[in-house]
Amino acid sequence: MAFPRRLLLDAEQVVLELHPHWRRLVLPAFTLPVVAGVASYAAAAGPHASAFRLGVLGLALVLVILLSVRPFLRWRSTRYVVTTRRVIWRAGSLRTGRDAALYRITDIAVERGVVDRLFGSGDLVLTSPGEHSRLVLVDVPGTDDVHRTVFELAEQDDARHARAGGGPLPDGDAEKGDDNVGDEQWSDQH
Repeated sequence: MAFPRRLLLDAEQVVLELHPHWRRLVLPAFTLPVVAGVASYAAAAGPHASAFRLGVLGLALVLVILLSVRPFLRWRSTRYVVTTRRVIWRAGSLRTGRDAALYRITDIAVERGVVDRLFGSGDLVLTSPGEHSRLVLVDVPGTDDVHRTVFELAEQDDARHARAGGGPLPDGDAEKGDDNVGDEQWSDQH
């Protein structure tokens, strides 16, 4: 499902639209056949009472929902959208999330572990002045390309904003808040 165009500003265009890395779906995908196999074996090997079989079926259904369906829906409903004006994070069926204006971004960093490097993913950390100074996009696929794209778009938007009379933002925290206040990590876990 594409990002709703009605949520875009005037002259804003979607450049990238991503979900967290697909590897988040590996464990839920393996869980489904394992739970089905164990439940089938338990139902066949256990007592032939219908209450026992219904109990096994109910337990298997709950496990599949918790360990396969829920993580898939969480992954599917989490979006990282980069437009010509902002970076947008949305998650959940209630669409909670946050936006960061590109011209306000003062630093873009990539954090990766060994597994992230193997899969070409990582966390993208966007820093801007203000109370909620950090936006961390967790497990972004193709982190290097996304980093480069966000950097280029931020430079372009900063120049556009300066031409429009907004001027460049001063270095440091424009709101005189503590740099560590409001650090938040956004992922499909929230």
